[in-house]
Amino acid sequence: MFRSRHRFTLLGCVCFWKWKAVRSGETLVETVCLGRPFKLGMLYASFNDSLFPYDGKKTFWTHWNIKKYTTTRENTSINYDVITDDSLSSKLRHLGVKSGHLALNLLSGLVKTTSARSVDYLKDTIVSNRQIRVVLKYQCVTKYKELNMPWFHCFSKACIFSPDQVVATHVVVGVEYGAEAYFVFDKDLGNSEDYQETRRLMESLISYLPDLKEKREH
Repeated sequence: MFRSRHRFTLLGCVCFWKWKAVRSGETLVETVCLGRPFKLGMLYASFNDSLFPYDGKKTFWTHWNIKKYTTTRENTSINYDVITDDSLSSKLRHLGVKSGHLALNLLSGLVKTTSARSVDYLKDTIVSNRQIRVVLKYQCVTKYKELNMPWFHCFSKACIFSPDQVVATHVVVGVEYGAEAYFVFDKDLGNSEDYQETRRLMESLISYLPDLKEKREH
């Protein structure tokens, strides 16, 4: 028998958000939200991975303008992936954390998230060479919202200043909505069990789980 548990990387109905931001006119940057409440038009400081509160003051546009120039694309997709690599670099890659700066801030607790489960998943590692771990990753994307302002060319400076003169480096112009979860299956090997054979069996069984759902629906 093997133990199983799941870790939702973020809490709430919208769990996995990506955002795109514009700086110096046309430079786009993409990152993961990791529980942070990104919204269109919000300001962001990349040097410490912090968001400016969305209080109607620290933004360039009114709520009316943001709503007027927002377009929504419905784009539902579901993907599964079986992960056998328990290394930190593998976990960061599957979480979508591409920036070493963001990874360091996340692990050190400097990034303020609404859920600590992303960090829990990163820090939860196997404790013995007789332990096998296989992870089933579930990812669902539902829609994409984009801000199409006709005057983005006015951002010619490397930094953007909010009304209270706090420096921001980016403005959010796109958000991808969806959910992401990790189902972690662990097994402690007995004395007579072979590591490679048991691992292949676990991979085979776990990779079959998404097919069971599709067959039940049909």
